[in-house]
Amino acid sequence: MSSVPRCRQCPRLELHTNRARESYRRGFYQRHGFREVDSALLRWDALR
Repeated sequence: MSSVPRCRQCPRLELHTNRARESYRRGFYQRHGFREVDSALLRWDALR
């Protein structure tokens, strides 16, 4: 997984996931080098 961004010279890879997911709860992302940051995802739905 980490070789893809490096070979494409990507300085950062961001992942949006849900804390209720089993993979998050068992620490999959942290074990693979991801760290949680203070961020906000804002979504605007034009069709509402």
